[in-house]
Amino acid sequence: MPPHSRKRTRINSKQSDNSVTTVHSSDSNDKPNSPPNEQNNMAKETNTLLEDWLNASHTFVKHTPEICRLHLLNNLILPENTLQYMALFLENSLELLTLFPQIRQTVEGPSVEKGIKDAYKSLIQSTEAGTQTLPPPPPPEPPVQPTYASIACMAEPATNTAPATTPNPSKPKWGTPPRDSPPPTTSQPRARDFKPSAQTATTPPKHTLAKWVQLVALIAKHPNPFSSTMPRWKSAPIKSFPDIAKEVKAQAPGCALLGLRPSRTGNLIMSFTPHSSPTTLLSKLDNLRKIFELSPDTPILHDTPWSTIHIANIPTRTNEEDTVFDQTTITKAVLTNPIFAGLALTSPPKWLRHSSKITGPRSSVVLSIEDPSGTLAQTILNTPLFMFGSPVRVKPWLPVPPPPA
Repeated sequence: MPPHSRKRTRINSKQSDNSVTTVHSSDSNDKPNSPPNEQNNMAKETNTLLEDWLNASHTFVKHTPEICRLHLLNNLILPENTLQYMALFLENSLELLTLFPQIRQTVEGPSVEKGIKDAYKSLIQSTEAGTQTLPPPPPPEPPVQPTYASIACMAEPATNTAPATTPNPSKPKWGTPPRDSPPPTTSQPRARDFKPSAQTATTPPKHTLAKWVQLVALIAKHPNPFSSTMPRWKSAPIKSFPDIAKEVKAQAPGCALLGLRPSRTGNLIMSFTPHSSPTTLLSKLDNLRKIFELSPDTPILHDTPWSTIHIANIPTRTNEEDTVFDQTTITKAVLTNPIFAGLALTSPPKWLRHSSKITGPRSSVVLSIEDPSGTLAQTILNTPLFMFGSPVRVKPWLPVPPPPA
């Protein structure tokens, strides 16, 4: 039987009855019913929403088997935004199963529930660290062409003058002594004790290319990033670089500036030698701003690998009539959790939506931390967090894909 050949239940795109039935409790403590006009308006909006959802679901059910068939035939490669929408659909499907238990009472309800849960579990396992299915090894990297900076930063090879340890053939081999002989005074050598020398005459020493230290001045989106009309590193970069390098070395001892370049987004990247101390450089940010003629409020960050974290279900205000918590308040609330003690924030916590558009009692916050190994984000995901006295939900950051054209 070929794949995806079993019959599927067809769902009509339009139903004759899209009305919604609401159940009112007979408890005397319930609030009085809303006026009839308000109930009619709510029912009308709900019916319109359900009708749109039903049409979209009909299209999804119609085209999904065809997409699967094309994938089995041609190993179909889907765009990134399509895959993200599929992931969001699986997450929303689990929420529908939780909120509407009537789905399980349909003919295909149990099999649908099991299939969705298995697919979602497989998706999560494939994206988290520690998955049982190892990804294929990456292709070998092309040889790196040496540059002037990399050659200057090469570490000197360690000279190995010690002779290789090899067994002495002139000494007698160890064997089992006779029964009447005394035990040997030294332990028997083992085969694994004799290791060939790692440095041979035919193997040339390998140089280790160290990575240089980089700082990034965020000037692209700053309204007034410079303290002068035209900084010297922009007007005369080659002529002014020796003077700038001397001034940096005088202000930050042990740190040597290698060069300057713009990033893809228009920021200024400062590259230093690998032995330069990031701690020393970050403690001299005010001096660096003066040297590079930057405004006092222009941010300068250490360029390191980072991870973004999404925190949901956060209270937005103290009372319903109060304004939304500002960035300073939510930053203090996040840092009250011990897991964030000592972590460097590359991007402080901020509301996922603009504060003027937040109307509900709860919303989401995103923040970024320095994460060179990629393990800090996973640790935070498995740690319970609290903000403003309420438990909050931590989940991986998944950028919302752009709407389909």
